[in-house]
Amino acid sequence: MRTAIREQRPLDGELVALHAELRNASRQVNAVGVNLNQLVRHANTYNEVPESVQWLAAYCFQVVRRAEAVIVELSRRLP
Repeated sequence: MRTAIREQRPLDGELVALHAELRNASRQVNAVGVNLNQLVRHANTYNEVPESVQWLAAYCFQVVRRAEAVIVELSRRLP
């Protein structure tokens, strides 16, 4: 079996920073998902939607938009 070996090239600092930002955004989206699950459980239990849902939805939207921008930038820079 043959294994393809990728050429190892040094990454510039901007790519490393974009990668770190994308990983951070991934963690934030995961945390938002946990919070959304808790809010849905509350809504189902008490038949009411907490006020924090609007804030959380807006925050999630911002994180996802930034992650999308980072992905676009990475795709422009990577071969």
